Amino acid sequence: MLRSLARISYEISTSNPPVDHVVTRVATLTEAYVDDLLDVLVKDSNMASTSFGKGLLDRAKDTFHDSWPNRLRWLSSGFGLAVSGTSAQQAFDAVIELRNAIVHGRGRLTARQKNDIASMLRLEKKLADVLNVQADGGPLHYLADTSARVVEVAREFVLHIDSCARASYPRIKF
Repeated sequence: MLRSLARISYEISTSNPPVDHVVTRVATLTEAYVDDLLDVLVKDSNMASTSFGKGLLDRAKDTFHDSWPNRLRWLSSGFGLAVSGTSAQQAFDAVIELRNAIVHGRGRLTARQKNDIASMLRLEKKLADVLNVQADGGPLHYLADTSARVVEVAREFVLHIDSCARASYPRIKF
């Protein structure tokens, strides 16, 4: 994962790919990393070794990967990894919100992101502070270092999750 992020950083410095592409690529890679980690943790738990555990997994397995709140909830409540609410996770949340605006809002905040004015203003501030993105209620405007900030935020988030997972589950390989 970190190699992939380093490769994207290199591409940013040499060819300056569109910010939208960097954001969607980084968010997707990070999502896949967390999904893979969850799968490894589930397998390591031996939950599927009993029919009861297998039944629970069959009922719950789709919820592991269907949203960021669920991923974070499972990491915390299922595996004791304190990721949600940390500064690394809160910063990465800005990447997810930006990705959602790009993919679902076509380069603008989505209707859901603008639903509540106070939340929208907090989101606009977060995007500006963390990723150097100006929203101002219209099209998103990226500044020169937005792509680099996206990669750095994802890198810090991955390092944090990795550190938590390795501290709690030193024998697993991922």
